[in-house]
Amino acid sequence: MIPNKFSYSSLSLYQDCPRCYWLKYVAGIKQKRISHNLILGKIVHELLEYEGQEKQPSIESIIKKHLPPEDLIMGNTVNGIIQEVKTMANLIDKYPLSFNVVEREKEFFIPLDGNIIHGFIDGITDNNEILEHKTSSVKYDLARVHESPQSRIYSMAFRQIKGILPTKIIYDVLYKSKIGIRDLISTNFTEQELQQTKEWMLGLINMIKAQQFTPYKSVGFLHRGWCDHKNLCKYCR
Repeated sequence: MIPNKFSYSSLSLYQDCPRCYWLKYVAGIKQKRISHNLILGKIVHELLEYEGQEKQPSIESIIKKHLPPEDLIMGNTVNGIIQEVKTMANLIDKYPLSFNVVEREKEFFIPLDGNIIHGFIDGITDNNEILEHKTSSVKYDLARVHESPQSRIYSMAFRQIKGILPTKIIYDVLYKSKIGIRDLISTNFTEQELQQTKEWMLGLINMIKAQQFTPYKSVGFLHRGWCDHKNLCKYCR
């Protein structure tokens, strides 16, 4: 059954590989093994939820909550993930945010031509700014943040929630041990840019509704590094 609720991650997956989208969101095939990047992101996101608060759970308890058995982890070991978490925790302590986050994990639903765009804003500041957390081993810059449909979707969501556009969206990027810094990158958007993103979403949704799920044969090899369903795709083998 074709869904009518979408997220940025589901639409971007369809853009990368329609076949992978079909396997995950239409056929409902879930892989037992979990990417170490996803595990790390969940742990660090929870650490950041408690940043600046007096009462905080221990790092060990958060790790235990999100860490699956080692044989279910793809890409790293348990010890490797724990070491990266400690690196991130040190960055959070060393470079605390200089502004107040008043709302965290704000859920949103954006109506779009009979469909729903669903997701969560990581944080909203007392200056009507959006805060988005990222863990990365690749350097972010202003161009990457500004051109991201995800950033623009969050701005639309903010208006849906607050009735106004955010003053800006701030990407809080925690870099893994290879780079080892915390960086803040901010931008905002025009109405024209938001309209372009709506058209981008609708274009992908229309192709999904038309059941266009043919895989991109030419980029199958490139997907081998990240695709959760590569074992089911002859182009990734």
